Amino acid sequence: MFAPSISAADPDLMMINCDMSGSYVSEDGGHWWRLIHFKQRQSYLHCPAAFHPQDSNVILAPRWDRLKISNDRGRSWEDWSDLGASAYGQIVYDPDVAGKVWGAFSEVHDIPNANIIHNRHWGGDPESGGGATWARVARFGREHFSAYFHPQRPGWVYATMCEGTPEWALWLSTDGGDNWEAFESFPFANTQRVQFDPADPNVIYVTTFGASVLKGPARPGG
Repeated sequence: MFAPSISAADPDLMMINCDMSGSYVSEDGGHWWRLIHFKQRQSYLHCPAAFHPQDSNVILAPRWDRLKISNDRGRSWEDWSDLGASAYGQIVYDPDVAGKVWGAFSEVHDIPNANIIHNRHWGGDPESGGGATWARVARFGREHFSAYFHPQRPGWVYATMCEGTPEWALWLSTDGGDNWEAFESFPFANTQRVQFDPADPNVIYVTTFGASVLKGPARPGG
């Protein structure tokens, strides 16, 4: 089983993917699971589902070059956006801007090349058109993994890099993605996930592919 995810709006609502194409939903904290019909949605090992932070009915989940949406807690699914790229890391909601979604994508189908972090507005944005448009925010190498938002620092977003990092593997924007600064002293070339110390907002933990978990400052040079 791969890529588990839990709704922040309803912790009993969960999803998980299987490497045999199945995708499952639980509404009772994992005691019982419901298989999603393969015509509605099949599993995707790289990316966990993204639950709406306030509305537990709404779930986004990628499938190759398409992003699917459910408005009924995973019972039915429809195409929400043709990405024109293969989702690779994670789809995440921006906690600071209502209706903005971020993700890491590969422009070569199922090959980790030219990954980009995108974002777009949807939902409350009258200009959105419902999943139609994605815009490039950052491209520091061929394989981004995802974006991560600091829970205590509005506008702070981290970009992680995986294979083939040309320069630095970890980046920070303090203005919502307009400008970026590299962690030049980060000691490893492959980063994946960023987690935050609830007791100290100046500390982050970074998971890597090959160097375990590293602890360090939340800002370059900090």
